[in-house]
Amino acid sequence: MAQVTGMETVSAGQLVTAVSVLGGVVSVLFWLLIASKDKLLAAKQAEFDVLLAAQKKLLNDVEGRQKSYEEMAEEAIKSALETANFYRTRAGLPPIIPVAPVIPESHSPPTYIQRQTARIATMRAIMADVKNQEGQEPRTESK
Repeated sequence: MAQVTGMETVSAGQLVTAVSVLGGVVSVLFWLLIASKDKLLAAKQAEFDVLLAAQKKLLNDVEGRQKSYEEMAEEAIKSALETANFYRTRAGLPPIIPVAPVIPESHSPPTYIQRQTARIATMRAIMADVKNQEGQEPRTESK
């Protein structure tokens, strides 16, 4: 028999029962803790999925607008070149031959940014050539 408080004694069987009940309580509390943690994790995952879907939608919208603006810029450059060549032909001058596309310098495949920079540089070179041929000053710097 074990002495607990000095006033009463506890038998070994009661001690074993108390320890097993305490172990059961601890395991139930642990299970509840894990369950609440899993619920919180599921809620955070759902919140993350909603945010990720919104980000993908926004990115698709931005990419769509960017592609539209790129197409408009290319069409404007093409139109300016055709218009300049039309008036040059009427004046008996030779047409403006567009410059070759700018190619990114790289030993590995060019990145998206390098391709975009080359594309913009090509459009700028064509526009500068058209303006020079028409006697106008091309823009010297970006705005």
